[in-house]
Amino acid sequence: MTQMQVQSIPFFFSTVLALGVVALVWKLSAHTGVKAFIAMMLAVALWSVMAGMEALATSLSANLIWTKLSYPGVVSVPVLFFLFVLQFTGHEHWLSHRNQGLLWIIPVLTLLLAFTNEWHHLQWSSLTPDPLLGESLIYYGHGPWFYVMIVFLYLLMLVATILLVQAAFNFHSAFRLQTLAILFSAPLPWLSNFLYIMDISPLPGLDTAPIFFAATGLILSLAIFRFQLLDLVPVAREMIIEGLQDGIMVMDDSGRIVDINPAALSV
Repeated sequence: MTQMQVQSIPFFFSTVLALGVVALVWKLSAHTGVKAFIAMMLAVALWSVMAGMEALATSLSANLIWTKLSYPGVVSVPVLFFLFVLQFTGHEHWLSHRNQGLLWIIPVLTLLLAFTNEWHHLQWSSLTPDPLLGESLIYYGHGPWFYVMIVFLYLLMLVATILLVQAAFNFHSAFRLQTLAILFSAPLPWLSNFLYIMDISPLPGLDTAPIFFAATGLILSLAIFRFQLLDLVPVAREMIIEGLQDGIMVMDDSGRIVDINPAALSV
């Protein structure tokens, strides 16, 4: 088995993992945020399988084809994660049709520029075969539009992180584990992507972000079932439970109070 064949294995494994996460949470698709989460994991699966095929490619032309085919996933995952965070943190009012359309402008332009790169080289300025592996591993020189895309996607990630940090402080303690689960898992793909861009990735020339996005999906799916991440979104809880005039107290199996609303405290 060649080096590139070995390196393709994690990508195909992450594809199976992402699809497994989709199957796991599909029955919850009616819950707030789950549709965006499912769409994100399907995009991760697409990105992963194309990255795996890219790792198996033995010519520059084949490598470029698989890279281009991965781009619908590449440009969709960050936007879908951002939409998921907005819904989870109760900022659905930001999601007007106009705003959602604006969110997709740069991803769609990036997709078009990637597929037509030979005409302008705005996405990739050069394609350089590896000195040892030849055309089975291509190093992509980044054109000016690549950095426009990266800045936009990282800004989405920054805003999503700020919203999650605010949520961790503002939400009731019963929901902090949910928020911390997202905060813990979200930076992993971006760290791997940063290592790829800086050319210090453990897999030179290969962006391992889809592998870590699949891992993020697994962590979030566990949070969905372990912490009921999306059974009742935190904002809905704050609006409904905290505002009730009747006292509500929740106890665990050991008889300890795990949640109580202001009306119960005033009794």
